[in-house]
Amino acid sequence: MTTLEKNWREQQIEQHLKQQYGEQFLSLPRAGSEKTLRSTILSLLGKSMHAANFESLDYQFLDPQTIAVETLDHQTTVQMQAEVVLLRGKLRHMEDFYTFLDFLQEHASYYELRGCDILRVDEGPGKPDSTPLELPGLQMSCMINWFLLRQGTL
Repeated sequence: MTTLEKNWREQQIEQHLKQQYGEQFLSLPRAGSEKTLRSTILSLLGKSMHAANFESLDYQFLDPQTIAVETLDHQTTVQMQAEVVLLRGKLRHMEDFYTFLDFLQEHASYYELRGCDILRVDEGPGKPDSTPLELPGLQMSCMINWFLLRQGTL
């Protein structure tokens, strides 16, 4: 395939994406892996938090799912990566949680929040989660979708 043909094909794909899904798909990352995307999420989280709070935060990624949104040809696939991000912290992390959510909302062309819960959690079985000197435990779970273009089929 010549460069001219390749450029024409990319223009056709972008035009199809624009018609099908709108402007947000034109700025999608052209490659990536789950590991890369997870590190991006953690990077965003770290940028939105105070460093000491980020270091004391416990996080997990749960239930990763990759969904083919649209197959344009046999060489390019639009994918949606859906994953639950589970964050555990203390009351002092609450402001950081909300800052992180605001950041994701500001970058909605890449990330889509599908629901978040913030819960107060017990620290141990049969034990209250706080004493007068301790801060209560918090747990935030968010379903985050992100989109990317990937070369090749699923």
